[in-house]
Amino acid sequence: MERRNNNGEFMEDISSNSKKIKFNFKTDPAELYGKAIYRNLSGIIKVIAYIAAIFTILVGFGIAVFIAKKQILYIALSFGVVLFFTVIAAVEFFLIYALGHIIKQNNDILEKL
Repeated sequence: MERRNNNGEFMEDISSNSKKIKFNFKTDPAELYGKAIYRNLSGIIKVIAYIAAIFTILVGFGIAVFIAKKQILYIALSFGVVLFFTVIAAVEFFLIYALGHIIKQNNDILEKL
């Protein structure tokens, strides 16, 4: 349908032919959002465990390189630093990963009940 505006120019009226979407929430929208966020929480926690462990090992290597560049005699100390940070990374990895695994097992048990 064409119309003229106040200046006498033609304007075309464009109407939408698409169907309107009606949202009918049976539950609270905030609750639906929360369920979507936490649906795969155990997997997210397991990925965080990998990232934290890798970051800790890289920090250990960085400190070891810094120590070794200061004096060549500190090579043994830099190996000790790498070993120490690797052990710390393993401990933090297992603790964080175990938390994600426990959440996954708990969700599996709740689904079966």
